[in-house]
Amino acid sequence: MPSILIVDDETIFRKGIRLMITDMNSDWFVIDEATDGADALEKIEALQPDLIITDIKMPRIDGIQLQYIVK
Repeated sequence: MPSILIVDDETIFRKGIRLMITDMNSDWFVIDEATDGADALEKIEALQPDLIITDIKMPRIDGIQLQYIVK
């Protein structure tokens, strides 16, 4: 099953995206959530998600910086 990591500094958006994915009844599942890019880097290394959905404006490491680091 393909896994998704959701990265956003706003809890309500993370929960909303998780709910939308869960409601789709697809094979995709949310493996975890991260509060910013730095938190995401640790989780990416540990969990190896298939897809990362990220916000752009976040503290510490933003979504654009995260994209360059992960690629």
